[in-house]
Amino acid sequence: MKSLYKYLSSIKLTIILTYLIVINTIIGSFILLNSSEGYSGIDHTLLVNWLLKSPTSASWWIFSLIILLFFFSLNTVFCTYDRLSSLIKAWRGKGLSKEAEELSLVSEDIEKKGVRLKTFLPYLAHIGFLIALFGHLVGSLFGFKGGEIRATTGEIVQIKESKNLAIKIGDLHMKLAKEGYPEEMSGEITLMKNRKAVKGKKIGVNSPLIYGDVAVYIKNVQPIIQGFEINVSGHGQNSTFLLSPGMSRSIDENNLHIAGGRINQRYGAMEILLLKGGQIIQRKWLAPSMPGMQGFNFNNQNMRAVKTRITNVGTFTLNKDPGALIVFSGLGLFGLSLFAHIILRKRS
Repeated sequence: MKSLYKYLSSIKLTIILTYLIVINTIIGSFILLNSSEGYSGIDHTLLVNWLLKSPTSASWWIFSLIILLFFFSLNTVFCTYDRLSSLIKAWRGKGLSKEAEELSLVSEDIEKKGVRLKTFLPYLAHIGFLIALFGHLVGSLFGFKGGEIRATTGEIVQIKESKNLAIKIGDLHMKLAKEGYPEEMSGEITLMKNRKAVKGKKIGVNSPLIYGDVAVYIKNVQPIIQGFEINVSGHGQNSTFLLSPGMSRSIDENNLHIAGGRINQRYGAMEILLLKGGQIIQRKWLAPSMPGMQGFNFNNQNMRAVKTRITNVGTFTLNKDPGALIVFSGLGLFGLSLFAHIILRKRS
């Protein structure tokens, strides 16, 4: 057991694992460059789920990287424990272990002035690294990455991955550059938990709504045809109203209804249905901007599409990562420890 412990806590194992991780990553990079289409869904789901569903030819190097990182973490745990326990003994005046002396942990500061706080900083960085890795593990096991959500202003969308979460969509905005590509997009979003609003924010491309371990991102805002303003005249009436898919309206006293059907976004057209007694008696495609498709006549009633009603539809994603705070805490400890170590070394 002692020999196994000594090997797991050795710098030699650290160097070997580092080389293997670098080589594995280089091979994986070449695989990604040659077959990037096989990894198209990796950003839209948890890594664990993607690995279980992806072919071995695409995922083997990621599996091997995870295994190498596991042993690297194990090595870091044993190495940190071994060095810290030796330093704590020296700090308390009990002397260093033979292993610590062999690894040149004895410096003039330790010999003459005792163990200073700066001596512990590299090992605090190790601990920060381990905390960050643990946070990633928690997020992969207990979090989720939701699929794309398409919704318009006023809609409340239930998150299928979580029964108690929903988002309510407010005003959506998109600004196009002169060249025609989106220059700016934003949306007013309210996160709801158990049917109660918990946080609202105007989110943008690089400004998500974050509430605890939940983050809502906006991916796109696109104008779409909501419906047409339809004018119906004849039989002593002349009225104009909005007609959208699924909406219907009575247009005479003989139980005749006009209803909105499918919309063809590409050609700016909508299918109009005439119903009597709940049965479809006529179908027509109307498009205000296309001659010959702007209206039709039925039983001395003229039905005409006079205006296209446009609305914005947003595309959103909602991710839940319960390990995010753990990751940030670990990275913070890692960064601060290294920064303090560099500063104190320069001063000494």
